[in-house]
Amino acid sequence: MTVSIAPKLVLVSLALLGFCSAYPESTTFSFLDSAKESVAELCPGSAYTLEVNLGSDLAEMYLTSSQGVFGKPFEPNGDCPNQVVAIAGWDFPGTVFTDSLTLDCSASGSVEVAISWGEDKTEGYYQSSVSVEVNPACAHPSCECAELTTAQTQDYAFCPI
Repeated sequence: MTVSIAPKLVLVSLALLGFCSAYPESTTFSFLDSAKESVAELCPGSAYTLEVNLGSDLAEMYLTSSQGVFGKPFEPNGDCPNQVVAIAGWDFPGTVFTDSLTLDCSASGSVEVAISWGEDKTEGYYQSSVSVEVNPACAHPSCECAELTTAQTQDYAFCPI
């Protein structure tokens, strides 16, 4: 699934004086499975590649997810596994940010991914978000192993990793 959303300008500074660049037309969020195929829903216990195309050059971005863990979290010590702060040219090239997003076996409902970014600190910041449904029926096979309750009956030889 690829979703394009028109971003909102959420904070303006010198942009009010007419110094802003062209307003980005859309932000594209793509969730890709391990075969790099676009998906329309997410499965508990599975990992995805998240691509966010901002449609314009950016300087800084802040990405959050309501569920799951990013591959490049904000805090390397794990305090913020669902948040990413990145700088174009330093953490990634151009206008497309890519990271992994792994859902826990307990994921349910929907996952909201939100991004705030700015092209230049003097031009304000933009914000976009997308919500994707979680389908418990397609849970990763490893989630079944996680449901076993007694250590005596757990046989991890059959549990895929």
